[in-house]
Amino acid sequence: MNYAVCYYLLLQCLFETLEDSLKELLEKMSPEASDEGIPEDKAIYKKWKDVIDYKTMSADEIRAAIRRKLEYTCPRAEKTIEFLKDADLSYYMDEAILRAEALFDNSEE
Repeated sequence: MNYAVCYYLLLQCLFETLEDSLKELLEKMSPEASDEGIPEDKAIYKKWKDVIDYKTMSADEIRAAIRRKLEYTCPRAEKTIEFLKDADLSYYMDEAILRAEALFDNSEE
């Protein structure tokens, strides 16, 4: 579920930055593409699955972890990387968790 929460946080970043390179990454990352809640591209999943632990990390730790991963894997996402320098992800956490939980509730049916 950490992967899905991370994805939904990045999706919120897309709404904030409207950045094409982030949009391309999110299209590859979508956990909604399969019944298991992971993307069809297993390499993308492997790269991002352990970036955050939403249960033990603070919103600031999550923000920093996602930012570091973007700097390494998607450096063209400059607007998003800049946005994540100071963004308050605590505002988006509840929504991301709810969406991830809904995804997994739907995948179990």
